[in-house]
Amino acid sequence: MLGLFRKGNMSVYYDREYTKPNNTDIVGKDTDQPTLMEMTDTALQVLSQNKNGFFLMVEGASIDKQAHSMDFERSVWDAIEFDQTVGRVKAYAKEHPDTLVIVTSDHGHSLTLNGTYNTEAAKGKTGDELRELIGKYADSKFPTYVDEDGDGFPDNPDSEWKIAVGWGYMPDNNENYLANPVPISPTI
Repeated sequence: MLGLFRKGNMSVYYDREYTKPNNTDIVGKDTDQPTLMEMTDTALQVLSQNKNGFFLMVEGASIDKQAHSMDFERSVWDAIEFDQTVGRVKAYAKEHPDTLVIVTSDHGHSLTLNGTYNTEAAKGKTGDELRELIGKYADSKFPTYVDEDGDGFPDNPDSEWKIAVGWGYMPDNNENYLANPVPISPTI
């Protein structure tokens, strides 16, 4: 079985699923790309028919790709997609006790949680003003991400109280900490 859904890298979950209807400026004409969960489910269905067993490797590659461009939301949405995929594989393994599941990463990206901030109060602020608004990590409020539709992903990436993310190797790169409406790295 071979699935080819795009000529290059597939669009990340955030752009492909969260921003529905798909913005063709971002995802191109390939608006029917499957999720990592769907591809893994299909692979397990097909491969489990082999009486001699199988090896399946599933990669959440865009977690890393989006972290390279310091695009927090796109990286995290793909991490949630990967987590949900691991959950499905664990459910498969529970029904097939001779299954070994290994989950690992190849490296990290020095993402730092600097605290939280009120997105309404942050409008129009950058640099020192925004850092002052974020304040000390110890004084942070709990973020207010909500998942009312129960899909496991935040309904709004810019909730009232949002995580302020930094990157250890470039801490001042993100001027306003809000979600980028378009990818930092081109995906087409």
